[in-house]
Formats: sequence, structure tokens, C-alpha cells
Amino acid sequence: MHNKPLHQMQVVKREEKEALLFKFILEEIAEGRVALSGDWRVIALSMQSPVVGALRRVVGGFDEAGELSLRILIAGRDKAADLTGFEAVGSISVRHGQDLRLLDAHEQLVLGQRSAWCGDCMRRNPSERDAFEAYMRNEETLSSWAAKAFERIWENGQPITASGKRLAQEAETAAAEGFLAAGETKQDTIVAATSRH
Repeated sequence: MHNKPLHQMQVVKREEKEALLFKFILEEIAEGRVALSGDWRVIALSMQSPVVGALRRVVGGFDEAGELSLRILIAGRDKAADLTGFEAVGSISVRHGQDLRLLDAHEQLVLGQRSAWCGDCMRRNPSERDAFEAYMRNEETLSSWAAKAFERIWENGQPITASGKRLAQEAETAAAEGFLAAGETKQDTIVAATSRH
């Protein structure tokens, strides 16, 4: 007897990746599974990754994104983040993953309790080849696993330099607390979990 995998992966052409992610996020918002006042979390190779590009397009189209909290963990070599395009976001924090083993992981996007996305491994350059990915729609168990993995990795990340327009209050708060990343927020609870997918 063969066990059926929890979720089916699919192959996506590199030039379609950002557009498909953009469509996925908008559909989850329209279905009511994702809130613009929620806590969105992303692990990406860089700020140029298609998943970050899709997020820029989504939040740029909503005036009510001011209640949104966005946390981005960059796993590649970049230790600076251009936040241009995220001006509408209420709270944004960016960290750099210090563990090189992250490059063997997958990019991921967690939009809420029932919506998430997982992309191909970090070592695959999305500008050079096609990739595997999975969209988790109305998937509470898998989205929960992705959220727990994110929290564990986020806990060990280091704040990084951010550029682009930010709210003056966020910049002052970051400076007062000695952080490099504008909008760095303190976490009340850190959930321990495995980072393996």
C-alpha cells in the first residue's frame, strides 16, 4: 500500500512564478482565508525573489495594508534590503538567516492559518531554470507546520540594513533599540519547531 503525499507539488516556469504567486495571494484574500491585517511571513533567497516581487505587487494595490505585519527572512548573501514598494505595510521587519544550511531549504510564504506556499530549494536560481512548488489553500495542518518552521528560523536571524521609504516612527523606534532593520518588532512568543520541510 502506497501512502498518498500530503500535498502535490507542481512544476512552474520561471517566467510565470511571480504572476502565479500574485494570483494565489489575491485569491486567498478574496476567499477570506487571508487578512490584510494579519502576520505574513516569507523566507526568500533575496529581495529579488519572485515571492517578494509578488508581495510588492499585492500590498501596492491595497490602501488598507496599513494593518499588515510583514516579516521577511533573507537566506542568501544579501545583507541589505530594499523596501521600496512596501510603503503601505503597517509593520515590516527584515532579518538575514545566518545558517548556511538554509540554502538547502525551500522558499516559503505563510499568509495565515490556512494559506501557505512552498517553493523550490534556494540553490536553484529562479531566473535560470524552472522549479517545483506547492500552493496550500485551506490547508491548516501544512500551513501550521510552515509557520512553526518560520518562527524557529526567524528566532536565529539577524536584523539587516533596510533602505527605501519607511515611517519616521518606525525608524526612530529601531534607532532607539539599536537595531539596523527599520520596523524591527519584539516577539512575545517564539515557537520551537523543526526547519525541515
